[in-house]
Amino acid sequence: MRKLIFIIVLFFSTSAFAELAEVYFCEQIKNVGIVPEKQPPPGMFEVKPEDQFRFEEFLNLNFSFKVTKEKIIFNKDRDNIFKNMELPIINDYSQISSFDAADKSTYVSFSKGHLFFTTNFGTRGTALIYAKCESF
Repeated sequence: MRKLIFIIVLFFSTSAFAELAEVYFCEQIKNVGIVPEKQPPPGMFEVKPEDQFRFEEFLNLNFSFKVTKEKIIFNKDRDNIFKNMELPIINDYSQISSFDAADKSTYVSFSKGHLFFTTNFGTRGTALIYAKCESF
């Protein structure tokens, strides 16, 4: 009986339940957005009925992020959509290599190497990114 308990404890204490790595490198697979046909003037937060919007595919970029217990920190000082972005983790599923992070206008869902990112820029549009990530 002791051997059986030992084997069960040993099995469940191994990497059967993968944890999140600390740093991930990601390659965007798809980066699309809804953007206005004409850029609104600075400070304009009103959409008019005659305004037109279109889908646009953006250049796929590589990026990295670090996971802490409280937040995710995207690559610092890189000139892209993630520049100096930090998001608090709102759901921690680290025992299955997953988490959700969000603030008022941005939501990130990460699960086993797949990252889904959405953000809303108000009248300037919205973006959706899907990326595959590996730890290093």
